[in-house]
Amino acid sequence: MDQTAIGLETSPGFKYHRRQPEESILYGVVQDFYPAFLSAANQVGKTVPKFVRREFEKYLACGILENGFVRVYCHQCRHEKVVAFSCKCRGFCPSCTARRMNDLAFHIVNKVLPEKVDVLQWVLSMP
Repeated sequence: MDQTAIGLETSPGFKYHRRQPEESILYGVVQDFYPAFLSAANQVGKTVPKFVRREFEKYLACGILENGFVRVYCHQCRHEKVVAFSCKCRGFCPSCTARRMNDLAFHIVNKVLPEKVDVLQWVLSMP
């Protein structure tokens, strides 16, 4: 069974497709140059902080089925799908960063902004 085509029909015409981070340009660059980055830092006597190394290593494992997944099964329609674990990092993972951005936007719209006030534009400025 092709794991990229396994999916649950949640709405007409919608089918889940596993994202394939290993085929992205960013993933290829990080995978190819991360070991060289670590060795270059060691050669000049610098150590890469632990949180930076953890961010890179989690990103390289994010969305890869070999690094862990959960199998989801619908008893009603008897479809199943495999969903790879994500890194849930705040760094540069496009998938996890977008998910956090959407969660924050949902929270702001539904919990922070008052319902009875029309909002034309909302800008957040950071110093």
